[in-house]
Amino acid sequence: MSDDGLLHPRSRKERGAVGGRPQHSAGDAGGAGGSGRRRHPSAPVLAIAPGLFVAYMLPQYIVGPDYLHIRGNNQRFFLLHLTLFVLGVAVTVIGWTTIDDDQLPDVSDRVAYLASRVLFIGALFLVVGLHLPGVIDALSPAPTNIAYQDSPAAFYLVTLMDLGLIVPASMVVGAGLSRRKPWAEKLMYPLVGWLALDAVAVSAMAIVMEVNNDPTRSMALAIGFCILTIVLVSLTVHLWRPLVHPAKGYRSIARQ
Repeated sequence: MSDDGLLHPRSRKERGAVGGRPQHSAGDAGGAGGSGRRRHPSAPVLAIAPGLFVAYMLPQYIVGPDYLHIRGNNQRFFLLHLTLFVLGVAVTVIGWTTIDDDQLPDVSDRVAYLASRVLFIGALFLVVGLHLPGVIDALSPAPTNIAYQDSPAAFYLVTLMDLGLIVPASMVVGAGLSRRKPWAEKLMYPLVGWLALDAVAVSAMAIVMEVNNDPTRSMALAIGFCILTIVLVSLTVHLWRPLVHPAKGYRSIARQ
C-alpha cells in the first residue's frame, strides 16, 4: 500500500521480487529489444470501457427509433450501427481475455471502499431517481409519462438495459469490492470507465434538453447526472492513472 493509502502502483508480478526488484525470466530479457513494438499491458483494460459503451449504445440507435410513425433516414445507417456494435463486442471480449492479471496495480482498502460506494449510489440513482417513477407510470392504466408516450419501445429498451445490465453489474461488483474479491477488482476498471462514458453522454443530453426546452427535460435529473459524471470521471482518472503511468519500479515490466 502506498503512503497515501490509495493505490499501490506496482504490479502483482513485482510483489514476488527479491529485494524489491522485479525478477525477469530469460524470455523477458530476450524480448527487451522489441519492447517498443509490443503493446502496453494496460491496453486491454483501457479498451474494454469504450467497447462496452459502444455495445450498450448501438442497440438504442437501432431498435429505439419509431420507424413507422416518424419520418427520417435512420434505417440507412443500420449497417454502420451493426458494424460498430460487433466491433464493440469484439473489443470487449478480446480485451477481457488478454488482460494480464499480474500487471494490474494493487487496490487499497480505501479505494475498494470508495469504488463500491460510488457503484452502489450510482445504481440507486438509476433505479429510484431515473427509472422507478417512469416504470410505475407506464404500468398504470393511463400513463402520462411523456417519454413513454413519445416512444414506448425506446422507453422500455433504455429501462431494460439500465435496470438489467448497469444496475446488476454495479451491485455485484460493488459487493465484490466490499469483500475484496480479486474478480471484482479486475472488473472494477472497465466497469467504472464504461459508466463514466455513459454518464458523460447522458449529462450532455440532459443539458441539451434544458437548453432546447424539451418537454421531457428535468433540471433535477440534469444536475444529478452532472454530479454523478464528475464523481465517475474523477474515480476513473484515479483508478486508471497507475495503469497508464506506472511507477518507476513497475515501468520496466510495463514496457515489455
